[in-house]
Amino acid sequence: MSHIGSASTNDDDEHWLDVDDATSLPSISLDEALLQIDQFDDSLLLNDQLYADDDSTLGGEIFSGRSSADASTNFQYTLECPLSYSQCDSITAVVQSVESQYGRARALAYCIERLALTEALLHSVKGEERLGSGSCAAFSEDGSHLAIGYSKGAVRIINASTGSSVYIIHEAGQPGRGILQTVFLSRQRTLLALDSGGSVFEIRLRRKITGKRKELINCIFSGCNGEVVFMRYVPVHHLLVLVTLTKVLVVSTNHGGAVLCSVQLEGAPDAPPQCDYWLEGRESVRMCFGRGTQLFVYRVFPGRLALKGVKSAELIANIETSVPLISFSFISESFIWYLDVKEAPGVYDVNTRTALPQLTPPTLEIIYATADFKACRYNIGKFLCSAIHKFVLLSPIELIDNFLSRKDHISASLYALDIVKGKVKAARSQSIRSKVEKKLDEIIYLLVEWIMDGLPGGKVAVLVAHYRKYIDLLLKVCHQADRMALFYTIGYPRIEQDGLARAVMFELLDEAVMDGALVDPPPSLVADYLQNLQNEGHFAQLQAAIVRLPIYCIDIHWVMSTCRQNRLFDGIIYISNKALYDFVGPLEELMTNVSLFSERELRADSEIDIGNKLMLYLYCCLAGQAYPFGDLPPELVDKVPLEVYRCITSLRGKDGVASEERYPYLRQLLQFDAQQFFHVLCQCAGVALFSAENRLERLLDILCTLCIELLNEPILEQMLLCIAHLAANARILPQTTKLEEAVHALLMMPTLSESAETAVVDVLRAVPEIPLQHPLQLAQRSPLKTKTCTYILSTERRFIELIDCFLRHGAPTTELFSVITRFLCYELTPGEYKDLTTYLKEHLEELTSLSPKDAAALVVDHFIDHFARLRPMPGADLRDSMAHFPLLKECFQLKRDRGEHAMTMDDALDEDLFSLTFHGLIDEHNDYSEKLDAILTDWLRYWLPLGSRSDRCLNAASAVEATEACVLLLEARGFSGRAFELLKQRLVEESSKVEINDEALLQQIDRCVQFCSCHVEEARAGGWMPTLFRHVIALTQNRQNNNLGVRSRLLSMTRRMLESDTSIAVELITALYEAPFFAEAKYGENAALLDSILMACSYQKAILTSLHSCQDEEMSDAMMKLSQLSTKRLPRLAGGPCIKCRGSIDKAAYVFSCGHLIHMECDENGSRTCPCEAPGAPKYPETLPVMPPNRAVAKRNVFANWNEDPDCAPRPRNLLREKRGRQL
Repeated sequence: MSHIGSASTNDDDEHWLDVDDATSLPSISLDEALLQIDQFDDSLLLNDQLYADDDSTLGGEIFSGRSSADASTNFQYTLECPLSYSQCDSITAVVQSVESQYGRARALAYCIERLALTEALLHSVKGEERLGSGSCAAFSEDGSHLAIGYSKGAVRIINASTGSSVYIIHEAGQPGRGILQTVFLSRQRTLLALDSGGSVFEIRLRRKITGKRKELINCIFSGCNGEVVFMRYVPVHHLLVLVTLTKVLVVSTNHGGAVLCSVQLEGAPDAPPQCDYWLEGRESVRMCFGRGTQLFVYRVFPGRLALKGVKSAELIANIETSVPLISFSFISESFIWYLDVKEAPGVYDVNTRTALPQLTPPTLEIIYATADFKACRYNIGKFLCSAIHKFVLLSPIELIDNFLSRKDHISASLYALDIVKGKVKAARSQSIRSKVEKKLDEIIYLLVEWIMDGLPGGKVAVLVAHYRKYIDLLLKVCHQADRMALFYTIGYPRIEQDGLARAVMFELLDEAVMDGALVDPPPSLVADYLQNLQNEGHFAQLQAAIVRLPIYCIDIHWVMSTCRQNRLFDGIIYISNKALYDFVGPLEELMTNVSLFSERELRADSEIDIGNKLMLYLYCCLAGQAYPFGDLPPELVDKVPLEVYRCITSLRGKDGVASEERYPYLRQLLQFDAQQFFHVLCQCAGVALFSAENRLERLLDILCTLCIELLNEPILEQMLLCIAHLAANARILPQTTKLEEAVHALLMMPTLSESAETAVVDVLRAVPEIPLQHPLQLAQRSPLKTKTCTYILSTERRFIELIDCFLRHGAPTTELFSVITRFLCYELTPGEYKDLTTYLKEHLEELTSLSPKDAAALVVDHFIDHFARLRPMPGADLRDSMAHFPLLKECFQLKRDRGEHAMTMDDALDEDLFSLTFHGLIDEHNDYSEKLDAILTDWLRYWLPLGSRSDRCLNAASAVEATEACVLLLEARGFSGRAFELLKQRLVEESSKVEINDEALLQQIDRCVQFCSCHVEEARAGGWMPTLFRHVIALTQNRQNNNLGVRSRLLSMTRRMLESDTSIAVELITALYEAPFFAEAKYGENAALLDSILMACSYQKAILTSLHSCQDEEMSDAMMKLSQLSTKRLPRLAGGPCIKCRGSIDKAAYVFSCGHLIHMECDENGSRTCPCEAPGAPKYPETLPVMPPNRAVAKRNVFANWNEDPDCAPRPRNLLREKRGRQL
C-alpha cells in the first residue's frame, strides 16, 4: 500500500493536460433540448421474439425462470438468481478502520484491481477538510486516471497507477453545490461534473506556454431548466446520456453537442430516473431507461441518429416491476442487476421480462448520489463507508450443482436438457455443452433414484400419480437427450422392482411407442410390454405397438400365435412381411376370413374392419408400399406387386383344382365391396405393374366377365364407372365386346337407379366405339331410362324424337322441360330450330296440361309471339277462350315474380290477355266468395294499369260483388266519388245486419276513413267525412250497442275533422252529445277529446291573430312609404315628341336622362346619345318642365363670436314675432 502525495511531475501529467478541442460541448438548456427531434417515438416496434428460439425443446432460455419439457406436459423448472455475492472482508476492514480514525466527514476513494482474485487494497487517498466529504468517483476510459468529486464542489484528479494527485479544481460546479457525479470524455482531457443543483459543467484542462495549468469550466446544462440527476457516457459511439427529472437526452460529442434524441420518463417523484447501456457491437448499443416501476430497453443505432426519416431505435422490452427501483445496471446482454427501495438486489431477465428469484433477501446500506435523493426516508450513507460487496454471475454448471445440492432433480434435468439441445443462449459454447453432457448421466441416475424413492407416506393413488408424472418426465428427458440406453440399463431395472411403477411405466410406454421414441429397446422390455397389453386386453394398442417396434426385438412365435388367436391381422402382416418376407400368405389368410361374410349384406363392425384391412393391404402391395406405412426395400418394390397380382388373378385360388369357382379372390373382392376394390384399381393404374403386358386390360376383362355372371347392379355400376374413369384418363383401351355386354346387362334390369344410369352414360361417353342402337332400344323400354335416351338421341341430334319419347312414356315433367330448354339453347341449325319450334307449338297444349308453370316459362322465354294466338276473337264469348287460362295465369305470375309489368310490347294485347285471365280467376274461385275479393285485389294491385284500361274487369268484379276490387278500379279510373259511395254502401249493409260482426264493421269504418284520407280534396268537397260521421254516430244511439271499437273510431274521426276545419267544432260537439255514450260519460273520460277541440280552436284563433298582426305590420310599412312619396321631389319625366324629327313617339325610341326622346331610326350614327349633349350642338327647346334645383340652405357658424363676451342685457320682447314663429 502506498500513500498518495499531493503533486506529481511524471509524463502522465503532460499527457493529461493536452488540449483537445474536438470534444468541446456547447451550452444547452432544457428548452433547447425539447425543440430537438424526438426519434424515440411511441411507434417503435416491441420486438417480443427478438431473443426467442422457435425450436426450443423446453421453451425457455437461461435464467428465464420457467420452462416446460414438452408442449403436452406441465413440467416446469424455476431458476434462482444467477448472482452470487459476498463481502470483501479485507478491504471492508480497512474501510472501517479508516472510518473510525478519520470520521464520516472524510472520503475514501479506492482503485481495486482484480478484486475477484486478490481482494487487495492498492491505494488510498486522505480527504481534506476544505474540500469536504467525497461524494463520487469515476475512472477514465483506459483506467489511468480517477476523478473524485467532493461535497463542497471540488474535483480531484489522481493517477491510478501511482496514486499521485494530478489536479484539484476547487469550484467545478455552482457555488455552494456539491459534486454528485463525474464522467470522463475521450483521452482524459475533458470531463463532466454534475453538481447537486442539477447543472452539468464541462471541465477542460489546459497548459499555458509558461507551463502553468489552467482549467476552462463551461456550463452546458443549466439546472434551472430541469435538474440532471444522472449521466452516462458511451465512449465507443461518443454519446453522452443526460438523465433529467422528466426525460432522457442523448447528446453527441462529435456533432457539436447536438441533442440527437430524447425519451420521456414519467414516474413517482420519490423514484429516481436511471439509465445504463450495454455494447452489442459496432453498429448498435442496448440502452435501458427507467423510473419507478417501469423499465424500457431499447436497441439504439448511433449511425442513424443524425438521419431524418429513419428510426434510430427499436423497443426490445417494457418491464413492469413490482417494487420501485432506485438503481440498476446491465450485467450481461440479457440480464439487468437492480436495487429496489427495500435495498434488496436482484436480477431481471430482459427476454422474459420477469425477475429471477433470490436465494436470500439481503439488506445492504446503500449510497445515494442523485439530485432528488439528497435526503429521503431511506438509509443515507457516505461513499464506501460500510463495506464492499462482490457480485459474481454463476455459470450453468454451478446452477446445475445448486439444483442438485437442493435435491431439485426435476429442475436440474430440465435445465441440463435445455443446455444439451442448445436452447440456452448463454451456454451454447461447445465446452459448456460437453461438460453438461458428461454430467447428464449422473443427473438421470439421481432422477431415477429420486423417483423410485417415492413419497414418505400417503395413499396409493398419490403414489401412482407421482409415478405417472415423473416417469413420463424421465422418458422424455432420456429420449430428447439421446439417453434411451441409459433408461434401459438404469431406469427400467430399477422401475421393474416396484409393481406399481412397472404398471405405470407400461401405460406411459404406449405414447412413447406411438411416437417412435422407444429406440432399440431390449427384447425383455418388449416382451414384458406386449405381455402386459395382452393381459390387460388392449388388443388395439397391442396391434399398433407390434407394427412400430423393431422386428429384431419381438418374439415372433408368440406374436404370431397371439395375433392369429385374436385375429390381429396387422401384426400377422407385419411379422410376415418384415421377418418372413411373405406377402402373399397374409393376403390369402385375409381372403379366407373375408369369404365367410362377403356374400352377406349385414356384417358386423369387426368384419367390416377386416375387409377394410384387406383393401388397404391390397393397395399397398400393388402400389409397392409397405403396410401400413413406410416403403418396401428396393429389391422388393417390383417383386411384391407382381406376386400379389398373380395371387388375386389366379383361376382357382390357393385350393387349386379343388375349387369349383373361377377367380375366387376377385369374386370375393367384388362381393365384399366393389366400390373400394375398383377405387384401389384406379389408384394403382399408373404403377409399373399395370403398365407392362396389358395387365390392367386383362384384369378388367376378367372383372367384366365376373360382373356379368354376378348380374348385380351395384357391382356393374362400379365397374362401368372405373372403366369410364380409366378410359377418360387414357389408362386403358377397353375391349368393346365385353363392355357392350355389361352395358346391355345393366340396361335390361327392371329397375335401374339414377347412379347406375349415370354410369352407363359415362361409359358411352368415354368409349365412343360402343354401338348405340341396341342400348337405345333397351333404354326406351318401360320404365324409360331418361338419361341414357337423352345422351344417345342428343348425340345423334334427334331432338324431336327424344321429346316425343318423353311424352309417350310419361317421363317426369322436370326432365322433359329441362331437355326442351337445353335443346333451345343449343347451337341448332336453322332447319333444326324451325322443326323443333314448330313441334313444340303444336304440342304446347299437351305440355301445358303436364305443367302449366313450366310451359309458361317456355312460352315467355322462347315463344312470345304465341300470345297473339291466345287473344279472344272480337265479339266472341270469353268462355270459348278459357282453355288458355291456366297458361296465361302462370305467364302473368311469372312476369310478376320477375318484376316485369308488361307481357308483350302490345298494350292492347296485354289488356285482352289480362281481361281473359281476370275472368278466369273469377270462374276458378267463384265457390270461395269470401276469398275471391282478396284474390282479385291482389292481382289488381300489381296489374292495375292493364285492369283499369277498360270497364271489362270493373264489370266482372261488380257482377260478383267484389267491393275492394271495384273500389280499386274506380279509384284508378278517376271515379273516387263512386268508389266512396260503394264503400259507404257496404258499411251500411254491414251495420244493417241482424247479427253485426264487430270486426267486419270496424274494418269497413277504417277502410272508409282511409279512403277519405287518401282523397282529401274530394272528401272535403263531397262532405264524405261528415256523412260518415253521422252514420257512425247513429250506430252509437242505441244504448245496447257498447262496441268500444266504434266509439274509438268515432273519436278518431272527430279529431281528423277538426284538423281540417275547426269551424264545425260546435256541430261536432252537438252531434257527440246526442250519443248516449258521450252525453252520459264523465268529463274525465272525454277530457282529452274536449281539450283537443278547444286547443284546435285556440290554435286557429292564435294563428289568425298572428296573421292579422303580420298584415298590419307589412301594410304600415307600405303606407309609410306611400306617405313619403307624396312629399318627394319627382325626377325629370320623359315625354313629348322626338327631339330630332318632332314626330310623335309611336314606335321604338331611346329615352335619355335629360328627358328627351329620339326615334331609333333618327339616331343615324347609332351613338345612342342625346343631340343636346353633343359639343357645338344648337340649343334644343325644353319639352318638359324642369324642376328648379334645390337651394342651398345657409349655415350659421355658432363659434364665430365664441371669444367675445356674451351680451346679457335685457331687451323688450316682440310678441308678434314670437307668435309668427310659433305658427310657422
